[in-house]
Amino acid sequence: MSVGDTIRLAGYAIRYDVVSTLYEDDAGGGYYLTIAPGAFKKAIAAGLKAPLQIAAHDGDIIGEVGHWFEDDVGLGWWADISREYVTDLATITAAAKPADHCSLMLVIDEETTAEDPHLGSPLRVVTRASAEHLAVGLTRAAFAGSKCWVPSEFNEHTPHAILDLNAVWRETYLKVQTARLDKRMRGRS
Repeated sequence: MSVGDTIRLAGYAIRYDVVSTLYEDDAGGGYYLTIAPGAFKKAIAAGLKAPLQIAAHDGDIIGEVGHWFEDDVGLGWWADISREYVTDLATITAAAKPADHCSLMLVIDEETTAEDPHLGSPLRVVTRASAEHLAVGLTRAAFAGSKCWVPSEFNEHTPHAILDLNAVWRETYLKVQTARLDKRMRGRS
């Protein structure tokens, strides 16, 4: 696929130190999750890739996320997908009630339990994780602040929260790209 045949989708799959919605456990109780900064470091270093699904965790696969980074905000990502899915992405950029959340299907490798419960239920702190897939185009997600966007479609209706997140995302993206280029250039000398 050439660059003109693709559209970039970007976002934060997880915001660090944000408490999830309540999960139910098998015993009829509940717990909350939070993701510690650095939880995806090993997965990213190992070449983390995850299918990109639209509108639901069991939605159609529209591409693959193979670009990830961690920064102070959380787990950032981007994927270049075929323009054939541009109509599927329209809900993400809608001026009214955008479906601009994304949800990561976590694979938890290590966790601890915080000393203090959250709202009376245990708070599990994920310290090492990976991903099974990423769902985009959702109206809500278990972790507040997990967002996705189409940078090329920004306009006067784009919410300030998305523009602000994109500014931080872009800064880290540029650092990642510069580091990759530097590494390639050192390999050529």
